Amino acid sequence: GMEYILTSILAPVPVIHFWFHPLLYYWKRNPYFFYAWTVTIWVGSFFMFRYIDPISPKIFLQYSSPIFLYAGIFMRFIGALMVLSSFYILGWKRFFLWCVLKPDTPGCRLVMRKGPFEFLPHPAYFGYMLLLLGNFFSSGKMYVLVAFGFLFTFFPIVIMLEDEELKARAKQQPEQS
Repeated sequence: GMEYILTSILAPVPVIHFWFHPLLYYWKRNPYFFYAWTVTIWVGSFFMFRYIDPISPKIFLQYSSPIFLYAGIFMRFIGALMVLSSFYILGWKRFFLWCVLKPDTPGCRLVMRKGPFEFLPHPAYFGYMLLLLGNFFSSGKMYVLVAFGFLFTFFPIVIMLEDEELKARAKQQPEQS
């Protein structure tokens, strides 16, 4: 299957953030190097999961009960909607961290309480987890479950780091509602 593509995109997100926030001062001075580093991580992830995918055991056969397949499709759909709505509301500059690297760029004011952000502070991260969990239910592959566990374990830390950065930025500029 192609489960490895989605897993390759989502699994490195916490890793990228763990390097992003502590080295923020450096990345602000070298923003293009940050994006080159991020692409390198994603390419490495793609090749790693492409290798792991065919040898990963299946925990269950998703077609043995259609409920797994339908649940997986539903979770991926809702997860994709959450990510896409976050992207739409934030715009590419905020979504892809440009506004953190270059906060004085036009269009980089903070957006904190719009759309799904009214109910969930980090809807894209929740969407990523739903996408990966849906990917697991649709495939039954163990490595996808492990990747989901990785996101589930480390996204709270990523959220804490991001909230600290957002609070520091909010002190420097008024909130846009």
